[in-house]
Amino acid sequence: MSYSNPVSQFPFLSSPELAPKTMPSTIEAQGSGFNRLFAVGFGLTLTVGLVLGGLTLRGMAAGTPQDFNSRFADALPIRQSLIQTVDALRYRFLGSSDDVVQLGRDGWLYLTQDVQQPVNATAAWQTRAAAVIRLSIALQARGVKLVLAVSPSKARIYPEHLLGTTLSSDMQAGYAGFTNTLERGGVSVVHLETALGAAAKKQQVYYRTDTHWNMAGARVAARALAQTVRKLGIDLPSASFKTSKASRQERSGDLIHLMSLDALQSPWRPASDIEATEQTKSLEAANQGLLGAPSTEVVLVGTSYCLRGNFHGALQESLGTTVLNLAKEGSGFERRMSAYLNDPAFKNTPPKILIWEFNERFLYQPIDADLPNLNPSTVAIHQSK
Repeated sequence: MSYSNPVSQFPFLSSPELAPKTMPSTIEAQGSGFNRLFAVGFGLTLTVGLVLGGLTLRGMAAGTPQDFNSRFADALPIRQSLIQTVDALRYRFLGSSDDVVQLGRDGWLYLTQDVQQPVNATAAWQTRAAAVIRLSIALQARGVKLVLAVSPSKARIYPEHLLGTTLSSDMQAGYAGFTNTLERGGVSVVHLETALGAAAKKQQVYYRTDTHWNMAGARVAARALAQTVRKLGIDLPSASFKTSKASRQERSGDLIHLMSLDALQSPWRPASDIEATEQTKSLEAANQGLLGAPSTEVVLVGTSYCLRGNFHGALQESLGTTVLNLAKEGSGFERRMSAYLNDPAFKNTPPKILIWEFNERFLYQPIDADLPNLNPSTVAIHQSK
């Protein structure tokens, strides 16, 4: 997660263009001295940038505009440092960020996309719900049980830290509307919003400076998912796991990176999260199954949430069985699932249980050209061979 398009560094944040939204300052009241200091700092960085940039312009005019842009970027190695300085001054003295990240109370950061409703959000999640139900029916015909896990946005679990904004009524109702529609359509759904919401009253379950759940939140989500899977009554091969915990250390979140402040320290950026990381390992070498191996009867297809907070390890330990994790950064709503359904591994050795995780934010995004790739006919074709 080049500055002009920070979202491109984090494919899982890809979305339609975000409308600018400046958060109210909590620091401006300290006096005009800060504003003068900000102006001086901005003027110095701008002057240095102009001087250095001007020294590089001579001899760069030849060639195409693309050649010029490339040469200019190469000739100004401190460009990113200048950008970082301006961003740090903006955060420190104006209490604001760019369009991608919103500042909340008490050092909390939010992804703008999590609180900014796209056009036709309700119609979007309804279309996706219908697609998931069709897929679930096709999978059931092949003896594969689909389990849906929608990871709720941090703004839904921690709305009290939002500053100057709230979830729209459509987004407030969207999570329950989507999951309830799936359940009426016969899809097994784990209610992560309920589990994480209850846990958040006792402990912190999301990072302050990151979009994802933390170690505690991942463990809560994994246990809730395991409980839903066990209710299916499907026999699974047993396996044993052990979780170890490291010492507490700082963790700089992806939202700090999106603000271009990850190389700085507080107070020039929000303070890092601090936690003790966990790691879960199998106690049986035989459980290290490969794709398509007989021991792989539970497959997890998901987003970056399945790669954070030891979620995969906690899920395996809670279930007491090996889970093949096919989650991938930047998979969005359906891309990773579509890839798996079209993989020969699924065609030849489908799992008994297919867990599908994606983040709530993808429910409300406009329907794009990728959705038709989530095609139940693919499952049917595999069944006939």
